[in-house]
Amino acid sequence: MSRMLHNGTGSEGMSLKGGRRPTGRDIPSEEGENFAPLVKTPNPEAVIRPARRRFSAKYKMEILDAYDRCATPEERGSLMRREGLYSSQISNWRKARSSGALSALSQKRGRPKTRTPQEEKIALLKAENQRLKDRLAEAEIINDIQKKVSALLGNRIKKPNQKEENS
Repeated sequence: MSRMLHNGTGSEGMSLKGGRRPTGRDIPSEEGENFAPLVKTPNPEAVIRPARRRFSAKYKMEILDAYDRCATPEERGSLMRREGLYSSQISNWRKARSSGALSALSQKRGRPKTRTPQEEKIALLKAENQRLKDRLAEAEIINDIQKKVSALLGNRIKKPNQKEENS
């Protein structure tokens, strides 16, 4: 770190303008020199984010076999450095291999496949059935409350098969 001197300049001799630290590069002033913006536009051809590496099941099995053949930790480390792998990948691949060999290692990541049209229809019908059951339960609660209010007010509710008495 550069050390600030008492005269307001840094150890490189650059003066501080507006309380900012020196950057170690000459910044042109706006008056005389060619003034270029400090922020450069990114190169449109540059790759912003590198593509994620994907390993085939065959490659994983080959690496695991080579890793198991290594006798010393140094050999294992050199194998991982040469291939650009991490120990966590090796351990995850070992777990997958022990649980189901190539089938477990070749599983694709991400969301599962979409449902078949029949499964989709079944799911919609189940959701509708549950919604209707919930509405029925609410209606029964409301009906019970109405009966109790009617009984409190002295109105008798007739049952559907009860005949009206004319008096």
